[in-house]
Amino acid sequence: MMKMLLENILTGNVLGTTLSMIWQGMVLKHRSTDKLPSWLDYAKSSNGGSFQCQAVDEVKMAVKSIPIMLTAVVYFILFNQMQSTYLLQAERMNLGGQEPGGFQIPAASMQIFCWTIHSFTNAFQELVIFPLLSRMGRRPSPGRFLRIGIGMVLGIAAQIAAAIVEIYRKEDLKETGGFDQIVAGKVYHSAYLSVLYQAPQFLLMGVSSALVVTAGLEYTYVQSPVVLRGLMQGIFLLILGLGGLLASAF
Repeated sequence: MMKMLLENILTGNVLGTTLSMIWQGMVLKHRSTDKLPSWLDYAKSSNGGSFQCQAVDEVKMAVKSIPIMLTAVVYFILFNQMQSTYLLQAERMNLGGQEPGGFQIPAASMQIFCWTIHSFTNAFQELVIFPLLSRMGRRPSPGRFLRIGIGMVLGIAAQIAAAIVEIYRKEDLKETGGFDQIVAGKVYHSAYLSVLYQAPQFLLMGVSSALVVTAGLEYTYVQSPVVLRGLMQGIFLLILGLGGLLASAF
């Protein structure tokens, strides 16, 4: 029965072997009348499966962390608003350059605020915050879930900031009537409110992403068995991409 399956997760194709183990666990659970603690336990060689007990236990450890990682999908939907609703908002704000020869701020360039503060936050954590906590005799770094939680709160704050900007943008349109602005060859009826008012929401999202993404990758690395670290980090990035895909649907 399924003799071609590898017995040791440490050899062969990690992804293929893991999927084979998961499939075997589900199939044997359906066929067996025994009650085991986990459906993956049916894939153990001691229970009639084709995989060593240690290999199955490693996969069980990794599988348990996937539901935790899936909670980040909602966050990544918010994170990817920078490429969708934030950009649409920017195109309908005053980008400047209305005078002949004037400079028009590219609508997408506001993301510079996000990625600049993202890089700065990561460096500040590693070079200042963590060494300082270590010298104070505390944990070398705040807990990963704490950082993820703070990051998610800041992500919500970024959406609130964007909503406030949108309220003022619409009020400006009502009061002034707005003006027609050409952006990338298209005409948009825009408010006179400067696009620079978007800076706070991008800065908040930059700090937020530095905390959530970095701590999330750390979590998948530390909590996963050595041989599955690459696979689990790949799943985390896949969840990030899933958030982007869902964000494009709204």
